[in-house]
Formats: sequence, structure tokens, C-alpha cells
Amino acid sequence: MAAQRRVRRDPPLVEVVLEGDDDAVGAPAPSDPSHPTDHAGTGRPAPRRWWLIAAGVALALAAAAVALDRREAAEQAELAAVPGILTPLAGPVVERWRTDVALRPGLVEVAGRLVGVESRADGSVAVVALDPGTGRELWRAPARAPGAVDVQTRCALPSPGTALVACVVVDEVAVAEVAGAGRLTYPPRTRVVVVDAATEEIVHDGPVEPRTSVATLGADLVLGDVGADGRVRVRRTDARAGAERWTFTSPEPLPLNAFRRRDATVTVAGGLVVVDGGSIWVLSAAGDVLRAWAAPAGSPTRGRVEVLRAGRLLYEQAAADDGTHAEIVDLATGRAFAVDGSPVVAVPDDGSLAEVVLVQSPDGELIAYELASGRRRWAISSAGGGGTVIRAGRVVRGEGDELQSIDGRTGELVWAVPAGQAAFSPLASDGHAVLVTGPAAGRGLVLTAFGLDDGRRLWAADVPDGLYALVGLGGRLYGRGGQLVAFGPSAGG
Repeated sequence: MAAQRRVRRDPPLVEVVLEGDDDAVGAPAPSDPSHPTDHAGTGRPAPRRWWLIAAGVALALAAAAVALDRREAAEQAELAAVPGILTPLAGPVVERWRTDVALRPGLVEVAGRLVGVESRADGSVAVVALDPGTGRELWRAPARAPGAVDVQTRCALPSPGTALVACVVVDEVAVAEVAGAGRLTYPPRTRVVVVDAATEEIVHDGPVEPRTSVATLGADLVLGDVGADGRVRVRRTDARAGAERWTFTSPEPLPLNAFRRRDATVTVAGGLVVVDGGSIWVLSAAGDVLRAWAAPAGSPTRGRVEVLRAGRLLYEQAAADDGTHAEIVDLATGRAFAVDGSPVVAVPDDGSLAEVVLVQSPDGELIAYELASGRRRWAISSAGGGGTVIRAGRVVRGEGDELQSIDGRTGELVWAVPAGQAAFSPLASDGHAVLVTGPAAGRGLVLTAFGLDDGRRLWAADVPDGLYALVGLGGRLYGRGGQLVAFGPSAGG
């Protein structure tokens, strides 16, 4: 068989002109007239064009770097707006300060100050502001003097967009015999005290009906009390002038509770007013009834309503003869669907899983329900109990002695790392790492940071024993236990 002839095709020649390399081997001398330096007639590019190309590449790279920096800055600014998120931590934290000032029921930041309510053993109650950088007390607005009755004070801390702290202060306690319930205490003299945490000013201090409940809504108060007819009355009033904006009165008397009394509480969340007196009403900021649930006649069991997603969703739970029923209500669309369990509230939550609702079932499952359809998207075995973080589509939470990251869209386990008693630990995050507390041999309680992407252990820091809560406010990290403790970056971090 005749041999086939192989055709050889040479690759195209590319001429490279090296700027400033005229002394290279084989290069003509510039003075040699047989080798002119004008390249116009040879088809070769002039050396200066390579400088232009190099400059263009450099400018393009610089522009890309600037665009990347701007994009990262925008992402970080967006992340910083997530409630509870921390300023990025490059390394271990150290204790900055601690204080014995016990602020209850929680802690908020208003006008660059830490604000809460302190109730002391001597009966005194005050709204207190601390310097977040040093822990130093900046001011104290007294609500009840020492030596008064030692009764718990119910306070509502500022909601987003307001600086008002409102407290129901009991000045006197009496005892009465109630048929079927025995001796019960009640407050014959009660006041509502309102403090503007931005100015330290007491803007309102006046008497109210016994067992009044109070919340804040913008620059207004929402007050609830039960009249002689057993109906609950709710009023929205201007906190300073007292002008009444609207009222709501329940159509029927409230059911009696286990103490043979009719009591009601009002809370504000996500711009909604929840009125709970056994029967429950959800009101808009304008006082319109959005949802209502009536307690079964003669039943002492109370329902429960929880406001989710900044007022877009409601979780409603009610007890009946055939068990407990719960559902999620989408106020934006009016759709509702049944769920098996209680909602999981993640802090922080960057909103990357807005299309699903997470529920912890009593049977030991973490379930993701599709908000649009109400169907189960996925379910995994989970005992629950610890904190939860949602970031970039991941659900991070403790399970047993592990810290786990779950793909929130599929339910698949992304990573799991040993983390001591992670199932009982509070969690915090700066958006890049998740922080978890747990005991360490020979060290006591340790705060450990794990990378959100891969679960890699980044650093660990000693923290006070007895720390049971981690709080992110204004980008700073605080811990609560027997004392309030503030943490910050170490000198090297």
C-alpha cells in the first residue's frame, strides 16, 4: 500500500518586537543605514504601540479593581444593614468592658447609645444609657424611686425608627380574694412613663388603668386595657400631646384566664399591633383589623400569634380538641397554609431565603415550606434548641455537638464540624464567619469562629463563663450572663 504523504503545515509566524533590546544578538545597530529604524515599510508595529497596549491593559486592570472594590463595598454596606450583623472580624476578639448594670428586657442602640431598663432590688426603676465604647453610664432617667413596691416593671423598648422607651410602673399593690382563684395581688395605682432615649427627656408620666399594657409605634403609644364590661380597648395616642389617633374595642368580652381574670397584652412588631387576651386580633398601624382568632368558649387555652419578616408574615397557633393547629399567613397575598411546628427565627438573617419559611417540628425535624405554595420543600432531622444564622442561602445552626451548614434551597448538608455543645449555644455572625460558644478543656468557655463557606476553624477566644446570649448591635458584639460584656478586635486583629 502506498504510503500516505503527510502534509506539514507550519504555524503562522508572529513577530515580537522587544522595546529597548536593540543590543540583543542579531539586532542591527541603529547607525547601520542598511537597517533603517523606520518600521512603517516592514509591516512591523512601532515599539511605542506596545507601550500604549501595556498602558491600556494596566488601565483596564485598574478599572476592574476599582469596580470590584466598589462592588465589595456595596455588598458590605448592604450586609451592614442586616439586623444583628457584626462588623467584619479579622481575628480573635477580646473583652473591652463589662458592667453589673442589668438592662432588661433587652438591649437596643439609640443615637449611638446602649439603652435598656434597670430594675434594682431596692425597688427603683430607671431607663439607662451606656457608652458602647467604654460601658460608662451616660445618663439615667428614673421611673420609680427606691423604697417603692418591688413589682416587676413591664417596658417596651424602641422599635425601629423611634427612640421611645415606655414602661408601665406599679406604685402600689393590694391583695384581694377571688372566688375560685384564692388571694391575688393587683395594682390599684399604675403609671405609664415614657422616655425619649435620644434626648434623655421624660416626655410622659401619667396614671393609667390597672394592668394596662403598653407598646410604642413610631412616635406614638399603643395602650391596651380591659373595661368593666370585659372588652379590651386599644388606643393609639401621641406620646407627648396625648392626642388619640384611633381606638379599637373587641366585639365580645374576653375569656376568663386561669386566674378568673380578663387580661390583655398589646405588642408591636413589624408595624403591626397584636392584641392578645385569649382571643387575638392583629391590627394595622392605622387600627384596621387584619386577622382575628376567637378563643373557644370555656377554654382556658390561649392562642399565639408571632409577627415574622418585618410584618409580612404571621404565625398563628391555636389549640383545639383534636390538637394544636398552626399556620403561616402571608399578609401581602392573603394566602395561608398549615405548618407542623413553630417558626425558626434566624439572627442575623440576610433575606437570601425569602422564598421559604423554616419551621421546627415537635417530632424533631427542621422543615422548609415554600412561601408561594405552602408545600414542603425539604425536611431534615433536627432537635433544634440553639441559635440560627441565615447567610447567602445557607442555614447554619447547632445540632448535637456539631455546627452544621445546610443549603437552604435543597436541604443538603454542606458541611458539619465538631463544636462542643453547639445545639445549646447562641450564634452570632459578621457575614463571613459564624461565632459559637462552648466549653474547652482547661480553658472554660470559648468563643470560636468558623468560616461560613467551608466550616474551617478560624480563631478562638476565651470569654466569661455563664455567657448565655450573644447580641450584635451597631456592628459590635455583646454577651449576656451575670454581667453585660462588650467584645472588640484584639490589637492584632
